[in-house]
Amino acid sequence: MKQKKQLPDDLTIVLESVLQHFPEPLHASDHEGRIVYANDCACDLLGYTKKQLTAKSLADLYAGPQPQAAHQSTSDSDALQTRIRTREGEELRVSIRSFPITSDHEDVRCVCTLVNDTRQHRNLVNDITDRCRIMATSDLAAVVAHDISNPLSVIKLYGEWLIDEAESDDAANQSTLEEGLKNIQQSATRIEAIVESLRDFSRSVEDEPERFDLRTIVDNAVFFVGRELEKNGVAVVRDLPSEDCPICACPMQLEHAFSSVLFNACEALRDIESPEIRIEIASSCDSLNPDDTLYECSIVDNGAGMPTEIREHAFQAFFSTHNDGNAPGLGLSIARNIIRRHGGDISLNSEPGQGTDVTFHLPASLSDCE
Repeated sequence: MKQKKQLPDDLTIVLESVLQHFPEPLHASDHEGRIVYANDCACDLLGYTKKQLTAKSLADLYAGPQPQAAHQSTSDSDALQTRIRTREGEELRVSIRSFPITSDHEDVRCVCTLVNDTRQHRNLVNDITDRCRIMATSDLAAVVAHDISNPLSVIKLYGEWLIDEAESDDAANQSTLEEGLKNIQQSATRIEAIVESLRDFSRSVEDEPERFDLRTIVDNAVFFVGRELEKNGVAVVRDLPSEDCPICACPMQLEHAFSSVLFNACEALRDIESPEIRIEIASSCDSLNPDDTLYECSIVDNGAGMPTEIREHAFQAFFSTHNDGNAPGLGLSIARNIIRRHGGDISLNSEPGQGTDVTFHLPASLSDCE
């Protein structure tokens, strides 16, 4: 009787070690779909111990298409797009490639599956897309600012002249004419201010930073959204340090970033009983630069919070939960872009029924203003 060839013990140990320390999640399943092996990466990705994972089946793990027994390996181009469940119940989008392990008689003994977590790639693609959209919006802002500014100047000039004419006219409709012309001038001034804001946004990367008190930036942002706060009956509680919070920054840009988050908080507090926004500033040593100060400014509301599917897209450009077209969905995306230009970042924590906490992480960077 012909004996089956066995691998040397030392080679078997080496092969097991290679699989165990393979840099991608890998699991094997038998012909009944039971998990019979999983390496460390698979356990780390899904949050199970090896014992727990090998007690699962493919049906337990996969929320989408499952690996199938096959006599041929799947290539990168044939990778199957699916979803896999973690121990916490989160469904991760992954791509999988499977290849069979066969016996001497070419019977499939098990199917090994390589799992590729596509989140990092997807986040990179989304980040690049967001940056392209921001650049496109910046270009649009520059065009609008250039094309509209000149006619607005003419409107203002003739508006002022007509007001002067109306003041010297004794006609019965003088007061009506004067009031109407003043309204025209006021509207043109408002449009001019909007255009100037668009122009500032288009050239914001060229603004020169200056030494400023972060507390003043926060106060100005609260003032800018004061009408919305009052309209929604929102109480603002400011827990700010008594001493100065010096920072090297472009104050108008930071005020815009803070105002965007405050405006979103106001929107989230509609129909909320006793709506409140709490603003806090804390400082610590910057771990990346021990000689610098890191400020953490938190804007916390007691609104309804965000479910996971909304929270994951909160910073995505042009993403909005409003269907009326009044909110373009650029607020948080632009805010994050501004904060990152200042060497910082924004974090967001929110759960349904628990409100939302948006925190700005800003280095003081005072040496940049010296």
